[in-house]
Amino acid sequence: MHRISTLIILSLCCTIFLVSSSCAQLKKNTGNNNLEIVKTNSSKDSVVLPKDSTKIASLDPVEFQIDTIVWVDTLIENSIKQTVIRYTKIGTNPIHRDTLSVVDLSATIEELMEKQLRDVRVKPIYNVAVILPFMTNLFSGRSEIPGQSIRAIEFYEGIKIALDSLKREGVNLKVNVFDSQKDQEGLDRVLEKMEGTEWDLIIAHTSTDVLKVLAEYGKKHQIPVVSAFNNNNSIAEGNHFYIQVNSGFEVHSRHIANFINGNIKMPSQTGLKKINYLLLGMSEDSLKMEMIQEAYSLSKNEPSARLPQMIGNEAISIGVLQKYFARDALNVVVIPSDKSEIFVFSCLREISSLYNKIEPRNSYQFLVIGSSQWKYFERVNYEYYNNLHLHFTDEFFINKEDRKIKQFEEGYRQIYGIAPREFAYIGFDIMLYFGRMLKKHGTAFPDKLIDEPQALRHTRFEIEPVYEKTQTLDSAAIKVQNRISRFENQYLNIIQFSEYDFKLINLEKQRP
Repeated sequence: MHRISTLIILSLCCTIFLVSSSCAQLKKNTGNNNLEIVKTNSSKDSVVLPKDSTKIASLDPVEFQIDTIVWVDTLIENSIKQTVIRYTKIGTNPIHRDTLSVVDLSATIEELMEKQLRDVRVKPIYNVAVILPFMTNLFSGRSEIPGQSIRAIEFYEGIKIALDSLKREGVNLKVNVFDSQKDQEGLDRVLEKMEGTEWDLIIAHTSTDVLKVLAEYGKKHQIPVVSAFNNNNSIAEGNHFYIQVNSGFEVHSRHIANFINGNIKMPSQTGLKKINYLLLGMSEDSLKMEMIQEAYSLSKNEPSARLPQMIGNEAISIGVLQKYFARDALNVVVIPSDKSEIFVFSCLREISSLYNKIEPRNSYQFLVIGSSQWKYFERVNYEYYNNLHLHFTDEFFINKEDRKIKQFEEGYRQIYGIAPREFAYIGFDIMLYFGRMLKKHGTAFPDKLIDEPQALRHTRFEIEPVYEKTQTLDSAAIKVQNRISRFENQYLNIIQFSEYDFKLINLEKQRP
């Protein structure tokens, strides 16, 4: 019932809530690779210029005399200036030289590298905007809360509890919560409401397209933007104000590769002699599969190392899979698919046909590495997860026996009357961590993230800058420099499904 009341309030407010923890008030340079073909009257053969020759423009046709040779070459004076010369040799006469063009490459190079600096503010009270898709426009007041709103509400509930903790620590924040709905139009209305306030931090969960706009807004106004859930690495480019809490698949692939190469142990008393590998997915998983292959070769420090790989479909059968497996091997199958439950179900069903539950020692032995999204699948039988020793990478794990978890759950129940779900934990952790960072470092906190790892309720934050290479111009020389593309959490758990429960594997080697 409390959530219906909360959503009614949300739907009536422009600035939905203002929470002050101090007073607890609710409120390229493109190259032309075409080769210049030069013909002479003394030969029917074509002469191909060297690869570094640059064709600037088509030359007008020229009538050549017998024994006349013409060629074009490019003289590189320095890294940004090239001169294109036409040479003419007629008989025994001296070579005649004509300057056709001077190429100034500086126009194609970034003149001045964007200085990734930030205005540092240390304030008694910091302004924080929380932007979530509450979808209040779908709520009539008489119906149940729309499914789209549940995640946002639970996240917000976790934030409120974190603000109480921050208040006791002396962290003073004014937090405004906005309903972004689900599209650009909703975000535009939110940004209009945000005008006139000096924001110090934005915490958001929105769709990829909307989040790209918000990330650019943060970059333009020098406001750190924390993405709570979205793990799409294409959102930010050269944006040292964008912080991605949920790791992208490149980080997942690195942890998977390190786990494969360093942490898989042969089951004891099975007589297995080797480990077989298979990377299995659908055509739409090709990019993820390639990331895993690259991470695998890097982890082994062997550039040519590749996992056996197969692209399948929802009608996959054990007949095409069995050739990758052996009875005297531990068969490790990596399936990065997380969209098609039908495909995952089909793969696990077929692989399970080789597992003998009655005589497991005489059976094929498997270890399947899947996706954390499989936790939410409804069609797949957990018997498959158990028999095939499912493992996956996941940023989220709650240890119910941990004292801090028990305290959080008890406090949440007292306020809301129900047990917290994962989005409440995430909201609590994000607000607590970044609130503390604001108090300790002011608005310069993103540059301190790498030095401030912290274990929280649902995960550990090991947030580091992710760099991209960029070309810059410095005193007539092209320099390649690294530029921060975004900040991203590098920590992930390895979870194992064992005895019909999800369990954490503590492996220091899994961390990059």
